[in-house]
Amino acid sequence: MKIRKMVCWLALALIAILSSCSKADDETNDFRVAPVDGGKSVKITRYDGKKQTVRIPSKLHGITVTEIGDNVFNGKDILKVTIPSSITTIGNGTFRGCEHIFNITIPNNVTTIGSDAFRGCENLTKIIIPNKITAIANGTFRGCEKLVSVTIPISVTSIGNNAFNGCTALTGITLPNTITSIGENAFANTNFPDITIPASVTAIGDAAFAYSGLTSITIPNTVTSIGIGSFYECTKLTSVTIPNSVTTIGSAAFRNCTALTNITIPNSVTSIGDLVFYYCTNLTSVTFEAEIPANNIGSSYTALFPGDLRTKYLAEGVGTYTRPNSDVYIWTKQ
Repeated sequence: MKIRKMVCWLALALIAILSSCSKADDETNDFRVAPVDGGKSVKITRYDGKKQTVRIPSKLHGITVTEIGDNVFNGKDILKVTIPSSITTIGNGTFRGCEHIFNITIPNNVTTIGSDAFRGCENLTKIIIPNKITAIANGTFRGCEKLVSVTIPISVTSIGNNAFNGCTALTGITLPNTITSIGENAFANTNFPDITIPASVTAIGDAAFAYSGLTSITIPNTVTSIGIGSFYECTKLTSVTIPNSVTTIGSAAFRNCTALTNITIPNSVTSIGDLVFYYCTNLTSVTFEAEIPANNIGSSYTALFPGDLRTKYLAEGVGTYTRPNSDVYIWTKQ
């Protein structure tokens, strides 16, 4: 009787071990790899599994996994991914279009996250960017509609084009004072009401905050140019401070900012593009602190300002111009 029980226990143990090995083998077989660093490590190049909870192994075939390649999980129906600490690189479009993924932790050893890496991860709510990342690449979190919290470390110096475009649930974001450039459309189509642009920033890219929910913005005195359409159709924007370091305001920079009531153009500005304040219907006070040549202040064929302000300024020069309300076409120098 005792021998029979012992045999049964041994059989059950063997089944458990074989089942465990089979599961491990199945997980290993879900991944395709390629050697990197002269064969010292491997990169995952493809995922063939069907699981919704994915655990990326730290080793495959006895070799350390250090990279997740381009588009490996692109469009996969996964909910959660565990990334091992051995990973240093996440490729372009790696998790792009993983619409149902809601939980992902990026290990601290990751030094590179490729463009569009998490683009379209519509259910991702929170992300902490590790402190070895120096650049947020183009389109990294574009279209992450439910992303409410992002932590950007002081190691980051640039935010790429479309990096957070369409992150409509973001309630706010803190930019460290190490960032020097904000790319095109970086925060377009977002809803947070304010943001502090750090004094380390020297350029604001084209359409960087277009269609956003900003209500006020203070541009630091390190910025020398405001890109084309930077604040295009920020219909809630009521207050803008342009510093005395800006020399160029790009075309349509504040176009359709219908809540804007006053603006001061500092004496550092030497060029204003076409349509900069076009359709700023509630703009009633504009102060010019510098003489800007006619050929550097938009085109006479475009509506640079509401009403006759361009013509008045070119005729009468530096000063403050007002109109009583948005229905009045004629501006008066004070």
